[in-house]
Amino acid sequence: MIPKIPSRIDAFVLCPCSGTAGIATVAPIPEDPDHMRHLYTCLDCGKDLSFDVAKNGVEARDAQKREA
Repeated sequence: MIPKIPSRIDAFVLCPCSGTAGIATVAPIPEDPDHMRHLYTCLDCGKDLSFDVAKNGVEARDAQKREA
C-alpha cells in the first residue's frame, strides 16, 4: 500500500505496513523554496517516510497560474 501524500498540516500518515507514522521533522528544501520536506517515522515498524509538501499559500498561487 502506498501512503497518501500528506498536506502541510497532517501530523500522521498511514505507513505501507498499515501502521501509523507520526511527523518527526520538517526541513526547508533549498532547491525548491515553495516546498518543505516532511519526515514521518512509523510508530509500528520504524520506517521513515519522506514527503515534499507545498508551503502555505503555494496551492492557491499555483491555481491562479493555471487559470491565467
